[in-house]
Amino acid sequence: KDPVISVPIKAGYAPNAFISVLAVRGRVRDVPWYSFLQWGWRSPLDWWNERKEWTDLYNKGQPTALVDLAKPAFKFGIAEVQVGTAAYELKVSVAADKQVYQTRETAKVKVSVKGPDGKPAPKGTEVALAAVDQALLELMPNGSWNILEAMVKRRSYFVDTATAQMQVIGRRHFGKKALPPGGGGGRAPTRELFDTLLVWKPDVRLDEKGEAVVDVPLNDALTSFRIVAVADGEPGLFGTGDVTVRATKDLQILPGLPPLVREGDQFRAGVTVRNTTSRPMRVVVNAKVEGLDTQPQAQEASVPAGAAQEVFWPVTVPANSTGLAWTIEAIEKASAKPARDALKAAQKVVPAIPVTVQQATLLQLDKLFALQLAAPAEAIKDGDVVRGGLRVALQPKLSGSLDGVRRYFEQYPFICLEQKTSKSIGLRDKALWEPVANAIPNYLDEDGLAAYFPGGRGSDTLTAYVLAVTHEAGFAIPDNARQRMEGALVAFVEGRIQRHFWSPTKDLDARKLAAIEALSRTGKATPKLTESLTIQPNLWPTHAVIDWLQILQRVPGIPKRDEHMATAEQVLRARLSMQGTKLVFSTERDDYWWWLMVGGDVNAARLIAAVVDRPSWREDMPRLVSGLVMRQQKGAWATTTANLWGGLALDKFAARFESERVAGTTRAVTEEKGESKAGQSLAWASQPAGGLLNLPWPRAGNAADGSIKVTHEGAGKPWLTVQSLA
Repeated sequence: KDPVISVPIKAGYAPNAFISVLAVRGRVRDVPWYSFLQWGWRSPLDWWNERKEWTDLYNKGQPTALVDLAKPAFKFGIAEVQVGTAAYELKVSVAADKQVYQTRETAKVKVSVKGPDGKPAPKGTEVALAAVDQALLELMPNGSWNILEAMVKRRSYFVDTATAQMQVIGRRHFGKKALPPGGGGGRAPTRELFDTLLVWKPDVRLDEKGEAVVDVPLNDALTSFRIVAVADGEPGLFGTGDVTVRATKDLQILPGLPPLVREGDQFRAGVTVRNTTSRPMRVVVNAKVEGLDTQPQAQEASVPAGAAQEVFWPVTVPANSTGLAWTIEAIEKASAKPARDALKAAQKVVPAIPVTVQQATLLQLDKLFALQLAAPAEAIKDGDVVRGGLRVALQPKLSGSLDGVRRYFEQYPFICLEQKTSKSIGLRDKALWEPVANAIPNYLDEDGLAAYFPGGRGSDTLTAYVLAVTHEAGFAIPDNARQRMEGALVAFVEGRIQRHFWSPTKDLDARKLAAIEALSRTGKATPKLTESLTIQPNLWPTHAVIDWLQILQRVPGIPKRDEHMATAEQVLRARLSMQGTKLVFSTERDDYWWWLMVGGDVNAARLIAAVVDRPSWREDMPRLVSGLVMRQQKGAWATTTANLWGGLALDKFAARFESERVAGTTRAVTEEKGESKAGQSLAWASQPAGGLLNLPWPRAGNAADGSIKVTHEGAGKPWLTVQSLA
């Protein structure tokens, strides 16, 4: 009877609220005859034809199977009400003692905060204050200062539900999202401080009047600065205020120096002198440059009121310079109180033709290394001294530290059979491996193939991987489980067990090769198992060629074994490609068979493990190992399988070539006509991680007259990289 309802609006409803009405009407008895029309009767004649049924409905008020005109009804309506944020807003006022300052002056900034009721904010209320170059805010406004809008956001119309279903499975860890920024500053008599952030004070405390005074020291920038105060109080009160001040000078120097120049460049070094007063000025401009042999001459300029004038000096960049440091000063002539300005600027100088690596060699030093040398014929010289020199890098191990790989496995959260196997063996943790090994029978299907999870369908690829890595690392699998897995792989190769999985390309031969390679490790592979293969190493992916090479090494009796081995090695060598110091394969794009858990990183590691003991690959091993390490990103490779195979390969290489700890002293000397001219040494006791020795080029022009000798006195065999720079 009264459709008006008063709803009190509370402060807690800010900034908006939703008001909804659900109007419900109960069942009615009196249904007029014309209401039939709205339910589809074309005329009263339709009602007449069914009059008995409708008469009963009208008299008794009961629905029929056809229609229920008297049923209950409802209507629903909703409206959004804007409440505002006044109840949560702190009134923040920021005022400076003046609007325009000279550079390096200090602005006195007064911050005043009042609550929603108009009373001063309580003593101890904290305010964050920042002073930022206005030019920076022109590039990107800082919306984070509007704390009230961020804290009191508009509500949307929604319903919250919750479930614990996602607690059933693990969650990924995404690591650090960002790192904190930093800054710096300094003081000098000339203008050189141009930081865009003047002040950041996160904890300015207000007094009993709700006020605070903050000193904001300006820097050397001739610009406007926005000074912003962000306040928050209890309970849930927020506000923002700001003021803009400007820094200027009567006489200003605006540099126009290129930040980067090259040796021998000739350019006009220019600055603009600006007069911001209402009187004309006669100005003397001086420049001193560290790095120039001849200093620029003083320049005079007439600068009208409110105008600017350019001043230039011709400059030739000297050779062997790394930078030019400018100190520019302008002073008004013939004035009792002369206006002045001073500015510092720096230019980076790079060589027109930079020193680069011309040649390099990597080897393991065994007591003595000697090499005849001469600088390239077209090398640039300063007099009779060739630019560049010889850089000798020494390190005790090529394999380096595996701390990044260990950290990768320690933080790895996932738990399928492959992942648990890779993690426990990758950490060389036999206590962690033991429960995995004991649980392997639970992962085997009815044929004996290992599945990624218990009860799943077995995979020949996973089975071969587990057998291969455990054998490579010396980790044991229970005999019963190992025999079932080996028997299943034999049946798979012979075709008695079939496994069909989706793959982007045909992969049966590659899978069989992986299975035979795993079987060959324990003598279970026979020449007969290879008869079902079509031997086409040139067409196989790289991981299949590596499997084939290892099968040939371990399984005697394969027809044309030596011929096949030579072909496999030839194919692998042809695919090797060193891009800088990184080892890649020319077929890398086609080698990424992710569904078989292999790729470039795995192939590089497995190649080293396969050929580390072969004499024909001995000279290539340092380059291969260095290239494998360079494939790492942030100290680790990309996948669990790559990190496991990479660690195993480096361990195998270290055991073969780096078993003895390096100690003693290594010395490098250049000689001219048999006489020592320059030398440096490295003591391994003080530099156990190695270091760099830098030597000049011999002055001799004949290759037979110049040489470098590197000797090692002590235990071990350090790795030596000699680079010629010119």
